[in-house]
Amino acid sequence: SNPELCGCASVNQADYRGTMNRGVKKTSLGSGVVEEGWKCLRWDEVNSYYYSDPRENFDPKDYPDAGLDNNDYCRNPDGHQRAYCYTRVGGNTVVDCNIPYCFPTQSSCSASHDASEELKDACAYYQCDVSFDTENRIFSEEEVSDHCRCHHVIWDCKHASKDCDEPHYDKKFEYECCEKNTEDSNSNTKAASCECFVKSGCENGNATKCDEYAEHCCEEDDKDCKCDYQTRACRLALEQSEPGKGSDLAKEYCSYGAQEKCCPEYDVGGCR
Repeated sequence: SNPELCGCASVNQADYRGTMNRGVKKTSLGSGVVEEGWKCLRWDEVNSYYYSDPRENFDPKDYPDAGLDNNDYCRNPDGHQRAYCYTRVGGNTVVDCNIPYCFPTQSSCSASHDASEELKDACAYYQCDVSFDTENRIFSEEEVSDHCRCHHVIWDCKHASKDCDEPHYDKKFEYECCEKNTEDSNSNTKAASCECFVKSGCENGNATKCDEYAEHCCEEDDKDCKCDYQTRACRLALEQSEPGKGSDLAKEYCSYGAQEKCCPEYDVGGCR
């Protein structure tokens, strides 16, 4: 793990040693959630005037190994659910910090013979995303491949942020979609990912998602599926190009994509 960038779920982010110094307070508003950021207090400024927290006489000296010295950074010295800080809002209030959770490295999958449930769920992602080949790098949620995203969502919901139970929160809907498509269609988690995150993007006009569906979601021997979605990617890329000009994306999806998937025997042009 990289404690300067993320915190491990297994220790409730007590290992985090980064410089994030803003807590987040979530408030339900209508059908959504509003997140407000609040500047953290220095740990040595926290005193006994608590309004929202029952503890008294907090002293950072009682936690010599918790990384509280002379700073206002998000930390978890005492077994809170995740990294947090105090902020002067309605008195000294505890607010959680949006510190990312460290996703286990790919190398930890091959090195462990007695894996925990968390590690098994994480390793299932690497088994799905075979193109991911960086052994020891911590990667961010933004890098998760959509055709394997349900694996990551399930890991996060069960072992990390556990935000799936919060009403109106995006992860809740993502998790429910993954679970529903796995149960209803008796399909695997990758197929659920394709349905929830790739196919929907393609149907909403995202050429890249149509290309991803053709490459990763169609069955290996389903030529019609690959041709269909690659053709969609081609057409969308052409429609979204500047008038009178082609684009590198259109060339890739049409000449190297649709033509190859639909009519590989043609040397020039295409068949659709």
